[in-house]
Amino acid sequence: ATYRPEVLACDAGADAPRVLAEYERALKRVLALLVITDGRIDDAEVETVRRIFEAVCGESLSAADVVAEAREAAREPMTAARFLARIVGHLNDYGKEQVLRGAALVSHADGSLQEREANMVRRLGAVMHLDPARLDDLLYR
Repeated sequence: ATYRPEVLACDAGADAPRVLAEYERALKRVLALLVITDGRIDDAEVETVRRIFEAVCGESLSAADVVAEAREAAREPMTAARFLARIVGHLNDYGKEQVLRGAALVSHADGSLQEREANMVRRLGAVMHLDPARLDDLLYR
């Protein structure tokens, strides 16, 4: 029950560009939702999202791209956990960990880990059925 059944029938070669695009879109949205978790868009968080996205996806995002994604995410009444629950079946274990690693880094980007941000990352970990000890390792190291 880790992956959606259609993943087994996936032609990785033909579907690779679409799957990669979905993964990149999901990562960008989850990170943007974390930027707005504390109710403001912080420059350090925006820069962290830019660095994470480039490191994970190999593509650059401008600060304006991140802010636009955060504002778009703020207009939609969907938490990061709910958004992630919709797409988690399309992520492999590495992808899940990368999303959580990015979430933890964004949560720390403004210099302090707010309880609301830590709770958000924990909810994301629960959605992806990540071991709580591994989640704490990502969140507090």
